[in-house]
Amino acid sequence: MPHPVTVIAAPQLASREIPPLRQIVHGPFTFVAHCERHGMPYFGRAHVGYVPTAERLGPAMLRRMVLQAARRGEHLFVGELTAMLHVSIKPAGVALSVSSAHDCNGPRLIDAQENISRAAWRGRYKTDRRLRAEFLAACAATGASSGSSPPSAA
Repeated sequence: MPHPVTVIAAPQLASREIPPLRQIVHGPFTFVAHCERHGMPYFGRAHVGYVPTAERLGPAMLRRMVLQAARRGEHLFVGELTAMLHVSIKPAGVALSVSSAHDCNGPRLIDAQENISRAAWRGRYKTDRRLRAEFLAACAATGASSGSSPPSAA
């Protein structure tokens, strides 16, 4: 038989516990990672969006998670970051928009600056096109001053 639990919530904590009706988008977070093929460093920018269920994370904690996931490499970046978010706050959905420029191609190509953009959708973002469009619009609004463009909502 389960024991009864008494919940006492202070007004400050109660607002943290009520999930918003909207998604939360933070970014851009600049990170440095290493190319898995050539071992050279490259810079990237990431936007992180999630639909919270109870807990929320601030931009400082998300930045630390992005930097930690970037250490794992470009192919594991998305998986590591979504796993960290699911363990820490268990969101209903996670969206990532990552753009990066590999400098290892730069010395060989004269006028070609390759900017690779990727997006990843987990949870509610996979099924809800409107939610993806809102996320990409928020990324474009914050990334407009940096000159980067987010990937499409395909």
